[in-house]
Amino acid sequence: MGTWHTFNITEPPVFSDVDYYAGYATTAADNIYYPLGVQDEDPLRPETFYVSDLTGGNTLPFTFPSRLMIGAILAPTAPVAGIAGSDLVLCSGDAGYISVQEYSGFIQWQESPDGITNWINVSSGNGFNTSTYITPPLANTTYYRAEIIQPTFAPVYTNSVSVIVMPSPGDAGLITGDTSVCEGEEATYTIEAIENATDYLWTLPDGTTGFSNTNTIQVTFNNPMDIATIIVAGAGQGCLGASSFIPVTVHAIPATPVITNDQGEQNLHSDASSGNQWYDQNGPINGATWQDYFADADGNYYVIVTENGCSSLPSNILTVYISAVKDFDRNLLVHLYPNPVSNELYIETPGNSSFMQYEIHDAYGVLVLKGEVATKSIVDTKELVPGVYFIQIGKPGQTSIRKFVKE
Repeated sequence: MGTWHTFNITEPPVFSDVDYYAGYATTAADNIYYPLGVQDEDPLRPETFYVSDLTGGNTLPFTFPSRLMIGAILAPTAPVAGIAGSDLVLCSGDAGYISVQEYSGFIQWQESPDGITNWINVSSGNGFNTSTYITPPLANTTYYRAEIIQPTFAPVYTNSVSVIVMPSPGDAGLITGDTSVCEGEEATYTIEAIENATDYLWTLPDGTTGFSNTNTIQVTFNNPMDIATIIVAGAGQGCLGASSFIPVTVHAIPATPVITNDQGEQNLHSDASSGNQWYDQNGPINGATWQDYFADADGNYYVIVTENGCSSLPSNILTVYISAVKDFDRNLLVHLYPNPVSNELYIETPGNSSFMQYEIHDAYGVLVLKGEVATKSIVDTKELVPGVYFIQIGKPGQTSIRKFVKE
């Protein structure tokens, strides 16, 4: 004891990081296991040795002043650099993965700003000493290589790998445009120019149409929607910036209203309970926004319904003649029958011996028939479509307008 002894080991031992005991047992009889130099424990206490059963139990401190120690002289093989992966192209803010293959030895990843000088060991990222290194998020082009080392040998190096960093487009800003539109309406949306963006990627929801690769787009909203979200992001050199969005509510177009005057020629009624605006041939009638309207002048009347800022198509047109009826009451007597009429309409003007012109207009004011009448005439109405018509009869100084219905 107390001196060194040499043992020749012909096969190189292989060691792992698994816990193990290194030592010898004095005899098979006492089952005592003595350490030779390496003893793993948890928690680790360096330079402390134990005696234990061969099974690892009954551990006791080993306090003999002299121990049998074994020294080993390592004979490592020369390091092999291997091959690092291919060059990478990343967007600013992304991380890259680099691997080395066919190497032998211990790894230390290094970086350089130009791939030629100023190589230093990496200090951020993951896997500094493993075969695969993950870079940190990069803002600039950087070069990487693996240093391969073995004790007693000079280090060797893999090929360098360039990680080229492309500038990413900036974050998309505020989208401007209407946030409340009508079904079928087209609206324009714009965003300020995005730094480093050469294209703009617009994403539209179902039920809309439009295309643009600039910072402005025109969108047509084909269907009503509670929320239609429009998204845009800047793009350039294969990189995509952070997007922004705008929510848009798409309102339905109100149904086309129908107006009637069943309660009297001047008493106009809309089948829409709200949102009415009455019109005549001169445009909207000031203050006429109720469901019913009393026409106090000659004209062609219709209504448009507006809900949530969206307007319907115009209703049917009703023509009201008030002054002509008054003229008739004073000057001209006209009889029409039968009313409603099917195939033939009889017109009589008692006390009139001269021919007078007549014109028949439909409810929209369109001329459909005209002719002459004296004391009595018959008008063929077979070709008229069912509906309301107005006949105007007269001569200079005498005019009468009457309404009839074609069955």
